[in-house]
Amino acid sequence: MKTVYFNSISDKSISNIFRRAQLFRFDTVEDPPEWKERGVGILKILRHKTSGCYRLLMRRDRTFKVCANHFILDSMQLRPNCGSTKAFVWSTLADYADEVVKPESLGIRFANEKFAEEFQKLFEEGRQASVGKCTDKKPSRDSHGGDTGSLKEDESADIHKLSNTVKECLKINTGDSTKNEA
Repeated sequence: MKTVYFNSISDKSISNIFRRAQLFRFDTVEDPPEWKERGVGILKILRHKTSGCYRLLMRRDRTFKVCANHFILDSMQLRPNCGSTKAFVWSTLADYADEVVKPESLGIRFANEKFAEEFQKLFEEGRQASVGKCTDKKPSRDSHGGDTGSLKEDESADIHKLSNTVKECLKINTGDSTKNEA
């Protein structure tokens, strides 16, 4: 069995915060729309070493499944939730936590005010650092040249394109130097 080595996003980034938090997403499919828990786990705000862009990454405690993964952009507005000093809400155009990249309205709650203030400070720092540097555009369906009526084909093309981008970013090394897969 071959050992597979890969570079993770953490290898190219500096971690600024490791705090336990509870993440929620705003579900508009339900009638009436409501907040649903996305997971409880460790929140990381990572700063890329070369570009300086900030990324918010959160994994669930027991399963380690990613429940939030997106860049912090200057267009994002962090607002207190219902006047609480321990909870915030914001929206992102492209959250990469699921197989399908989609816009999300997210909310987060911390155990105490100190952690919440630290998060708010780093989020604002990330917004300022992203001015003119970072983009987080949702892949457009028209860029594939296909019929907009064939939604399943477009979605699979988006996922395939995202999959190739992830492979390129991770630079997966299978130990076989004759094969270089991207």
